Amino acid sequence: WSAAYSAVEIVRESARLAGVDGEARGWWTQSELKAFGATANNPRLVGHKARHGKTFTADGQLISLPRRSMDEMQAGWFVRGVYARWIRDLDPPPSEGKESEESEPR
Repeated sequence: WSAAYSAVEIVRESARLAGVDGEARGWWTQSELKAFGATANNPRLVGHKARHGKTFTADGQLISLPRRSMDEMQAGWFVRGVYARWIRDLDPPPSEGKESEESEPR
């Protein structure tokens, strides 16, 4: 879960630095990000694989479960989808980008 979370963080930071809104581009929704983050961080959901290890708050209360979560398969597909859309948008097909000299008529 930590590696998957880091992968999404890399895309989000890359988008931020480029001034790109990943949600507007369809790379993710806020609902997906919240569910993914809440799951990745919660040891009650993913056990020792969670990014955080605390199951109790500072005042001794059991950490609550998020309203929406993802299982491991859903999270895997979410991360793959984010990366695929990010890469697609970073490298537009030749027909959308500047044409090369080889493609000019002679």
